Amino acid sequence: MRVICRVRCFMPAQSIFVSCGGNPFGETSKEHPTYGDGFPALARMQAILGQEIGHYSDILRDSRGRQIGRHSANFACTRATPHVLQARRNDLKRCDIIATKLHEHGLGSLIKAEEAVRFYRKTKVVGFRFWYNLMRAWLCKQKLLIAAHNLDMAFVKRFAQDEYMGIMIRAMISDMKFNLEPVADVYKRDDKEAEEAIACVEALARVPQQVVKWGFLTTKAMMAGLYVIYYGEVIPSLIECYQEVTGKPYKRNYARMKQPFLYKFKKFFRKEPRPPRDVP
Repeated sequence: MRVICRVRCFMPAQSIFVSCGGNPFGETSKEHPTYGDGFPALARMQAILGQEIGHYSDILRDSRGRQIGRHSANFACTRATPHVLQARRNDLKRCDIIATKLHEHGLGSLIKAEEAVRFYRKTKVVGFRFWYNLMRAWLCKQKLLIAAHNLDMAFVKRFAQDEYMGIMIRAMISDMKFNLEPVADVYKRDDKEAEEAIACVEALARVPQQVVKWGFLTTKAMMAGLYVIYYGEVIPSLIECYQEVTGKPYKRNYARMKQPFLYKFKKFFRKEPRPPRDVP
């Protein structure tokens, strides 16, 4: 079953349609809780929607809301905007620098111990090696958290709630670098400048997606340059365009959606635990 989500945009008669390849309102599989319907489909929908909203927001508009260009590149996506291009290059270097610093303070040892613990748990083998690696993983984790605090890397603390903190941090760094430099046949061009422009378009649009997946602290640390451009340039331009088109000041609605009493009652007695985050 495929569910398509529709999101209304600030421009009249415009919407974003997102397919998540499953039913986010269905039951989560107990045998395979990391894919299929339920929470996995909901997670996919949020991540894909974040990227599509990023692409929509990247479009430059005039006072009447007409499309006139992009923040990340020219309208034909053949030449990247200089400051976006430089920000993307700096963010790629920043990911490598942060990864190096974390490895210098024990990330590699933590990952090695966690992989051993995960292996013994999956094979249901409990013995001296299991307890040794479990203790080693705990000590490496505490060492890394202390180092992250001293290095002013507050985002690392967010991963402390994961079962395997080191493995998850490694997956995050890999995912950040992939989204800064996405690889696919559709992005390839004979003209290398045009290919880099496409990479800038994709990377800037994936900032809100990464915020959904890894949190704003992590994204702000790993993609600092593009993060500032997206939330300091792109979003304010949307607000300005909205005010020019509608003729009224933008005011964000912070009110929560009201839920019927019957829905709250059913939800209270039918709590579905979320599957823990894990990576292959």
